[in-house]
Amino acid sequence: MGEKLGDRIAAGLAVAAFLFLVGVVYAGLTMPTRPKDTSYILEIDARAEGEVVKVQGKTTLPDGARLEVYVDRLYRVKGSDVWSAARVGSAQAIVSNQRWEAEIPVDDGHWVEEVGRRIRERALDPVEAIHSSLRASVVFSPHLPQAHGVQTSLGHNFERLSDSEQAVNVDGFWILSASDTVEMPMDRELEAKLLPAGV
Repeated sequence: MGEKLGDRIAAGLAVAAFLFLVGVVYAGLTMPTRPKDTSYILEIDARAEGEVVKVQGKTTLPDGARLEVYVDRLYRVKGSDVWSAARVGSAQAIVSNQRWEAEIPVDDGHWVEEVGRRIRERALDPVEAIHSSLRASVVFSPHLPQAHGVQTSLGHNFERLSDSEQAVNVDGFWILSASDTVEMPMDRELEAKLLPAGV
């Protein structure tokens, strides 16, 4: 009789221990977990094809995020050591499956006309050098209208970007940006309209 009672107690304790373990596992599976810190990134890779700059990249921004993509020509005016940037093309891109891409036609002609006019009006010093490379940039910012779901996931001022090393605060708004350079010398005839003879 004592043995049977002992066996029952042992069996009961074994069942209780089993049920306790099941409860612990279940609680572990159903307990709310801390959301993972997302470090947002934005990458860019640019290449030239004829008069077009093709850009693409990876990102951890949410699908539907709208990006501003632009291409700048670098130049230096007489007496300056600093390279200035002139916009020669732009486009927008939308993030899909953590990727984005865009094609940007480069219009050096319009820029040369505008700079030439400003030099003639003495609003700008003569151009001394034009870089053979272009700078392609991609920017994610609240200044570009974003889909409601994107705004919701990142916060009103995109403050959830703040944990990312790549993010920068500009006037109270968080932005992500990245740049790449691509070799695309300016057409010689266009260049000759701005540069002094013999350069």
